Amino acid sequence: MDELKTRASSIVSRCNDALLALRLYGAVYRWTGYVREARALLTGKVFDAVLADDLDAVPLAVELFGSRRVHADLHEHWPTVRGHDAKWKLLRAGYYRWLVRRFASGAASVTTVSQGIAEEYTREFGMPVGVVTNAAPFREAEPLPTQSPLRLVYSGVAAEDRGIESIIQASGRTTIPVVLTLFLVGGSEAYLSSLRTLADDVDAPIVFRDAVPYEQLHDRLREHDLGFYAPPPINVNHSLALPNKVFDFVQARLGLIVGPSAEMARMVTTANLGIVTADFGVQALVDALNTLSPQAVDGYKAASHAVAEHLSAERQQTGWELPIEKILSTDG
Repeated sequence: MDELKTRASSIVSRCNDALLALRLYGAVYRWTGYVREARALLTGKVFDAVLADDLDAVPLAVELFGSRRVHADLHEHWPTVRGHDAKWKLLRAGYYRWLVRRFASGAASVTTVSQGIAEEYTREFGMPVGVVTNAAPFREAEPLPTQSPLRLVYSGVAAEDRGIESIIQASGRTTIPVVLTLFLVGGSEAYLSSLRTLADDVDAPIVFRDAVPYEQLHDRLREHDLGFYAPPPINVNHSLALPNKVFDFVQARLGLIVGPSAEMARMVTTANLGIVTADFGVQALVDALNTLSPQAVDGYKAASHAVAEHLSAERQQTGWELPIEKILSTDG
């Protein structure tokens, strides 16, 4: 049975690639499995306003409920979400541009996760786009004193495009004592094994932890001092990233070390939350760590505490609430 499912999946994938190559984008969308399932569940329903979550949801929302009722939250910059992958770029980039141009651009309102991505959409498609960040819910908490050795933490997907190797290497080359903890989600066994092998060769304790439920994450992060994230800018989304993990670090009242990605750098610099590295190389990460003192890290933690409420999901979600209210009032 498993072999039959694998063969069927392979056939569907090849057919889908053929339709994409022929630019039969409408057929690709209509025959996507989750779109068909969602259409069956939603047909006949009536809503006064619809928040379509991610670009894939927008065409169906427009089809079933009309564009004037739809607020589209696009999250990523979809036309380049895997722009570093040649096959993906050949087959999928045009498809996602078609979805944006044909459906999202006609929605009553549109948001995405960072100002830079919003500007990219406006530049290419001429549509106004607001910003609702991937903020974390507000947590009542106080910063904890900085520890010695300094406790660094990364939490997120175990993927080769996240710069995890550089963080591990940098942790082993600092002039100050550090411990790095990795809360990794997903990832192949081969990749996780390669990270453990790399960690065995560096001159610092590297601790691998299983992922924890989100409701427990902030308590686990609070056991550390600095959140670390410096993914290389391999595509537009990486170069303009403002991911949920940096907001998790703030709610855990940590300092931050980030690479010079425009949106993360702006957030960290504006609120004095930590350090923006000079570039994405290992030596730049080492240099950043070597500047740290317990007093400096305590200051970054205090800055996170000062902006935690302002950067919380409760504040950010007004970027959805106001457009939905406008749709409801216009519908009258």
